[in-house]
Amino acid sequence: MDSWEGQIAERNILATYVPIHVYDAAPVEGVLEIYSDVTELVARMERGQWKSLAAVLGAMALIYVLLHLIFARYQRLLKEKERERVAQEERIRYQAYHDALTGLPNRASFTEHLAEAMRRAKRAGWPLGLLFLDLDLFKRVNDSYGH
Repeated sequence: MDSWEGQIAERNILATYVPIHVYDAAPVEGVLEIYSDVTELVARMERGQWKSLAAVLGAMALIYVLLHLIFARYQRLLKEKERERVAQEERIRYQAYHDALTGLPNRASFTEHLAEAMRRAKRAGWPLGLLFLDLDLFKRVNDSYGH
């Protein structure tokens, strides 16, 4: 902007034009030009925008950190539940194939192992033999000794 005093730079100027009428219905006879220096107002607005931007970015960072913590906890819980599920599955598998009193393999385990051995022998062309030992009165003899 040029002025009578010289060159003015880096200023924000608001120009307002006010029409001049002799009376309301008359045509415009002149224009009054009003210039206002709004540099400080613009600077305050820019500072306010930067503050707002900083607040929004700070809030977003806080939300990100909170979500990260929540998801990390959720992931730990999922891993813990998965470990519990695997342990429970192993315990159930053990109970399914072992006698509760002695811990020895039970009939289901025997049947499964026999079927697998028969499949392997058939596939390899090997002979397969099975020895069955039946102990008569085993339970009565065991009970008589207090076992």
